[in-house]
Parts: sequence; C-alpha cells; structure tokens
Amino acid sequence: MLSGLFARTHARCACAGTSFGSAAVERKYERSRPFVVTHLALDLDVLFEARAVEGEARIDFERRAPNGRELALDAVGFVLHSVSLRMGDDERLLSDKGGYAYDGETLTVTIPEELLRGTLSVRYRAEPRVGLYFLAPDAEVKDRPRQVWSQCQDEDGRHWFPCLDKPHVKMTTEVRVRVPAGMTALSNGALIASDTPKQGENWMFHYRLDVPHPSYLVTLVVGEFDEWLETATLPSGREVPLRYLVPVGRKSDGKRAFAGTAEMLRLFSERIGVEYPWESYAQVVVSDFIFGGMENTTATTMYEHILLDKTAALDIESHDLVAHELAHQWFGDLVTCRDWSHAWLNEGFATFMELIEREARLGRDEYDQGVMVDLDAYLGEANAEYKRPIVSGDYEEPIDLFDRHLYQKGGLVLHMLRRMLGDVCFWSGVRSYLEHHRNGIVETRDLMRALETSSGISLERFFDHWVMRPGHPELDVKVAFADDQLTIDVEQKQTGHDVAVFELPFEVAVCEDGVWTTHGRTIDQRKASLVIRTNGRPQGIVIDPELRVTAPLTLTAPADLLQKTVELGPSARGRAQAAEALAKRNDPKTIAALAASLHNEDESWIVRAQSAASLAKIRGVTAELALREGSRALHPKVRRAVAAALGQFSADESIETLVELAKRDASYMVNATAARSLGKTRKKAAVERLRGLLKRDSWADVIRAGALDGMAASGDEDFVSDLLEWSQYGRPTRARRAAIAALGSLGEGRKVREHLGRLLVDKDPHLRTSVLAALERLNDPKARSFVHDALEHELDGRVLRRAKKTLAALGSDKSKALQKQREETQRLEKELTELKVRLSKLEQSLERKAESGAAKTAADSAAAPKAAPPKAAAPKAAPPKAAAPKAAAKTTPRPSQPAKKASKKVANRVAKKASKKPGARR
Repeated sequence: MLSGLFARTHARCACAGTSFGSAAVERKYERSRPFVVTHLALDLDVLFEARAVEGEARIDFERRAPNGRELALDAVGFVLHSVSLRMGDDERLLSDKGGYAYDGETLTVTIPEELLRGTLSVRYRAEPRVGLYFLAPDAEVKDRPRQVWSQCQDEDGRHWFPCLDKPHVKMTTEVRVRVPAGMTALSNGALIASDTPKQGENWMFHYRLDVPHPSYLVTLVVGEFDEWLETATLPSGREVPLRYLVPVGRKSDGKRAFAGTAEMLRLFSERIGVEYPWESYAQVVVSDFIFGGMENTTATTMYEHILLDKTAALDIESHDLVAHELAHQWFGDLVTCRDWSHAWLNEGFATFMELIEREARLGRDEYDQGVMVDLDAYLGEANAEYKRPIVSGDYEEPIDLFDRHLYQKGGLVLHMLRRMLGDVCFWSGVRSYLEHHRNGIVETRDLMRALETSSGISLERFFDHWVMRPGHPELDVKVAFADDQLTIDVEQKQTGHDVAVFELPFEVAVCEDGVWTTHGRTIDQRKASLVIRTNGRPQGIVIDPELRVTAPLTLTAPADLLQKTVELGPSARGRAQAAEALAKRNDPKTIAALAASLHNEDESWIVRAQSAASLAKIRGVTAELALREGSRALHPKVRRAVAAALGQFSADESIETLVELAKRDASYMVNATAARSLGKTRKKAAVERLRGLLKRDSWADVIRAGALDGMAASGDEDFVSDLLEWSQYGRPTRARRAAIAALGSLGEGRKVREHLGRLLVDKDPHLRTSVLAALERLNDPKARSFVHDALEHELDGRVLRRAKKTLAALGSDKSKALQKQREETQRLEKELTELKVRLSKLEQSLERKAESGAAKTAADSAAAPKAAPPKAAAPKAAPPKAAAPKAAAKTTPRPSQPAKKASKKVANRVAKKASKKPGARR
C-alpha cells in the first residue's frame, strides 16, 4: 500500500481520529424517555454583535411512561425569560419555585400526571460557545466573512435551543429567524415564508420540515452568498430542486465542486432502491467550518476547501465529500442510529457510498483503489493507536467513537458484505432495511437481519468477528512452485486474547497460457494451504482477485511470477499487489519490471505509483535513475508518487529533480509532496529551498503546509523561528497546524513551550488538538500546567480526549527516557543521512568508472593490431603486484572489505543495467 499518500483529500463529518483506547472509561447506556419531543418550533433573532440568539422555542411533547412526572430538556448556558405549559386551550406560566427547575444544563419541567401530550414554550437567550458559531473579521483576519452556522453533532444542539439531544428522539421542526438585512438564512426543509423589508430592517426566513429527524441534524446558516438552482431527475421521473450557496465571488469554483450532485441523486436512488427521501436538497459552503461537511437533513453544510480552483482540480476532486454527505440523507437522516455506539450505520454507509459513486464514474480499478485507501487509513489507526469493536458503548464523549474504525472499517465491512452476498442480495437487503425502518431508529442487528432475509445466509459469525470484536486478520501468504504444482500457504498472524481467527473466503487467480482462472477455498484456521495443479510454470498470480477480504497481506512469491504479474495482471490492483511484493527483491530484472511499469503511460496511475514506491524501497543507483525519469510522467498522481519516493535518495540530481517538482510542477499536490521529500533528504542544499516555498499560495494552503512538513523532516533547528512565525494567529489555518506539528518535532525550551501553551485558547478545535499533539512530542513536563488549564475550560470532546492523552504522556515516569531516546534517534538519523550521502557518491563514482572502463576497453580493442598476441606482452608491462596498492594509496583512501564487496555488487548491477533498456507494458 502507498502509506496514505493518496488518502482522501477532504475531511469528513465528525471524524476525529482520537485516541479511543487511551484510558478506561465507563460503558454508556441510553437514558430513559418518559416523554418524547414530537415537534420543535424556533422563533429567533440572530444578534451578531452579542454573538447570541434570543427568542422562543415551542416544544410539542408526548408521554411514553405512564408514571412519568418530569420532562428533562437539554439546555446549556441559557438565560431563561419564561417557561409556560399549554394543555389543550389552557396555557400556564410556570414558576421556578416548583413548576420547573434549571441548573444551567438541564431544564426540568413537572408534567401533570393526567397530561398525555402538551406544548412547552421557553423564552430564552443563548450565547453558545459550541453548537452555533459566529464569524466576523478582525485585525489579523480581515477577509473573514460575517456568518453564523450551526454544527450540532454529536450533542451540541443543546447549546442554542432546548431539546432532547439524543439521536433516538426524532421530531418535525420549523425555524423562523430574523437576520441583518442583505443576509440569507438556510435551515431544514422548505422555505415557507420570507420577508425582506426595506433597507436597515431585519429580514425574516421561515423553514419547515414535516418529517421527523433528530436534534443533531437541525441546522441554521446565515450569511451573504452567491446562489444558483438546478434540478435532479430521479429514476421515477420525480424532479428534486437543488440549491447551492457559496461565498460571494466563488460561483465558478462552486459549480466545479458540485457538478456531480444531480447524477449522484439519480445513481444513489437507483442503486439503493429507495428514491431520495426528501423534497429538496441544498448545499452551503461556509468559512472556518470545524468538519469537512455535515449532513443536516435536506441542507448539508460544507467547509470552504471543497471549492477547487482550476489548478487544484487537476488531481483533486470533491465528488467523494459530496457523495458522503448526500448518502447520509438515507443513512443517518432517513434511518438514524439508536445511539452513538451504532453510528457506523451512519458513517460506514456514507463512506461506502463514496466508493459506489467512484465505481460508477471511474470504473472498477478506482473502486478497488478506494477500498485499499480506506484499509490503509484504518490500519494506520489500528496499528499505531488502538483496536476496538466497531460497535462499542465504551467511550467518554460521543465524538470519541467517530474514528477510522467507524468510518473506514465500517465502509470496508459493507464492501465485504457486498462481495459475499452479491449485488442482487446485498442491495435488496439494504432496500428492505431502509423501507422497514423509514423515519425511525436502527441498531446493527436490524441491518444484519435484513441482509440475512434477502440472502438466506447466516451472518452472525461475520458480524461477530468484524463488527462486535476488535481487530482484523493479518495474512501471511507464501507461494511456491514445483513439479507442476502451485502451493499457496496462508497464515492468520493476528494476535490478542480477544482477536478472532476469522473465517475467510481465500481465492487465487493464476495465469496459464495467457488465460486467468480463479481457485479458492474457505479458511477458518490459523494455517491453511491451497494446492493448484498446472500445466507447466504459470505466468502470473494474484491473491484475492475480487478483493473479498480487506486485510493487510504480506506476499512472498517467486520473482518471475511477480514480474510477469506486474505486466500481465488482470486488474490494476493485481498488478499493484505484485509491484508491492517486488519491493523485497533487489535484482536487475525486478528493477527493470518496476521501471517499465512506472514509465508506461498506458498503465493505470495506481500501478505506476506503487512501482515508484517499491523502487524507493529497493534503493540503488538504477532505481534512483528510473524514478528521476518517472518525474516526467503525464499523470500528476504518478509524479506525486515519484516525488515521495525521491525523498529516500540524496544524489544531487535527485535533489534538483525535487526542486523542479516543488517549484514548477503544475500540480499543487506534487509541489507539496516534493517539498516534504526535500526535507527528508536532510541535505543542506535541499532543505534551504523550503523557505522560498512558504511564499506560495495554493488551494487549502497545501504547498506551504508541505514546506513546513519538510522543515520538520529536515531536523534542522534553524527553522524554529519560521515555525513560530507561521503558527501565529492570522496565518492560514492549515499552515498554522503544519507549523505547530513541526514545532513538536524541532522545538524545545521555554520559548516554544509557552508559545504552544498560548495557542491552546485558539477558537479552532482542530488547531487545539494539533497543539496538544505537539506538546506531547515536545515531551516537556513543564507544559502540564497549560494542558491542565485547557481541561478546565474545554467543551469539544475531541480536544478533551487529546488533552487527557497528552497529560498522561507528559506525566509519565518515562519522560526522561523518552527524551533521551528522542536525542539518540536524532543522532542516528543524522549519521544515517551522512552514510546515505557517502554511499550515493560511491555508487555514482563506480558507475562512472564502469562506463569509462567499458569505453577504454572498446577503444583499446579497436586500436590494437589483430595479429598481436593477447597475453604475451601483458606480464612484462604489468607493474609488480606490491606496487599497485601503494600507488593507489597516494590518491584515494583504501576502502574497507565490506565496502569493497558492496562496490562490487553495485558495479555488477550497473553493468547489467547498462546493457538493457526497460521495456513497456502492452
């Protein structure tokens, strides 16, 4: 796999990637519901200067518990003006002396025993710290727009309106809001009334949604926008109005970003079997949004980075984020998880539907690549942080669950179910699941039973292993051939007392005489084998050709089979699998096969990128030459892979190639990747180029972030002043976060510690988590006071968890040992860099000598008389044996014995490579 190089560019809804398993937590159980809210009507004034909302909330409720006496509403930090209760035609003003109680977090109203349903009216003022966000320009950020936008997931709606703030309570809603003249307001459902009076008076907008949805999907956005309308036609012929709102002046970028929306509505309606369930769909782009997007019912909010300029659109797209949030209109909005422990039914499906859109638009190879990218993302968390069941009630804050297990692993589970059941049964089960639970709440077993009913296959073991338990299979596959028999041994190497031995469909595709056939068996033990009789030596092999199992795979196979598979494999993934396995080989034929793949413009970028990554692992002069030639590839994603690979080399020519890619390539992403690689070379001539890249503006500030990442990778402490400057408030947010991360790697001492500590009050929660991560890497126990203070005031669950993890790390008794280890690592990295430079110079010197020797030999042969005896004169002309080393010692140091052996091997490789030119795949 390509180690995240081609991971999804955009952030998602609430994906936090927090350290879920960092501390023991108490299991959460859903609270009782003696009463439920059936309708919420908000009538509010938006007060920009005060950063507040004021008005009335009318709440219709119904009794569920016969003996229930109290309706407890979530309402944080309100100033209450009045609370009244309507029972039929009678409305009673309640007193805080007995009719209701409010403790600053919960509004508890006493309900008469005989009342089955009623309406509660709450007049209040709220100045929310979370849930509803107010934006305005200031001295450092003059171009920030005046906006208000909500973000209620997971349970932040309670900060700006009273509600039962849990996903299992669904209600109809209406929002009537007054905003400054000239501004537009967007909320859920249909705009049923609007009033735009004369200049200077507030404008009013009134939205209503008559289908129930939970409080976390209620939305309000206010600001100045450019707008346009479109229509999507569904398979039934029904037309759905589409509305787009983007920052003023960004309409062309917005049309580029949202161009596929209408087709996605049609595609998803057709594939899912349930048509788009709402009357309309709107997408609005706001500034400084804390997630990538949020799937509010009928009205998705997007962050500004979804808007692409022409250069960004060369190799970045917004289809994945648009598809993800649109899919939630079915999965999360139409049917909603009963509690957050089952939130993968929302996020896993949305992630999976990204792949479905990708497959329909770009084909099967791109679908498979998307699966592998998601697997890579999930493994990054599972291997480096923690493993947990997808369905888990063990968490502190709901946001803790919104990680790569919930999103990527959840999507992978759905992909495997699709492969297991086949498209007909899988989509039939999904349709039944949605139709049966329409407008309701769901648990994991609801999906499992629907799929079992549609397919007739028991899925208990699959769900138990993949969803209800932590971990995944780790497959070690060894291929051997002898006596017309191909033997494939597979071992599940995962460990852990609560990690299962998985039941897996194990398949192998084999090529004989140009024809690919598939062979397979089910394995349910640690070790198993598959034996295949062949007519002679096969020409290629692919493990799991249909990608039925999403698990890390280590493949060892005969080199000739892998080399042929890189050329002849039936799919891009199969050829990339062989290219990845060849990274463990280091021979001329392997390098030639990978180079041919990299340079073949007719090959998929997926295979070419993997070939570049494998050449980087092999190292050596020939591999380096192949990568430099690959820097001229037409596809920007291939050039990006080459730029990443060249960071493993330090020859002057490779550095110049990286400089060219960083400064002049047409792709922002190539520029940024090359900047990171320049830092990784740790050569002064390379890293000194990074400061110039800080002047480059780009989409989402990716070039500047790449340069700052490169500074961190360089290990050069001279960059600390640059990092301090670029982490200051007023700089672009993504550059700030990159600079902060770099300070954690390069910085030390009081100045850096206190600078990072001051940044913990920044308004951006992502930036605060970056600061905490940097403080942990800084490993300075004196930073504990800053983290303690942050814990006292923090409201964002993602930041809270990160702060606790950082505090635990800074308080560890191992802190001194970790600091010593860090210093030792830096010393070893410096020595390794120096050795790489020396080895590169030696290899290039040997190559020049080999070429010079070959040329001299050819010239001597041409000049020598044909009749001259080949050996007679040589002994007389040769100097004494003892004199040769002595003479050589005067000009060059005598190499050690290991160096001689290494030099001989390099010379042999160079000589072989010089006689052969890489071919191209056909």
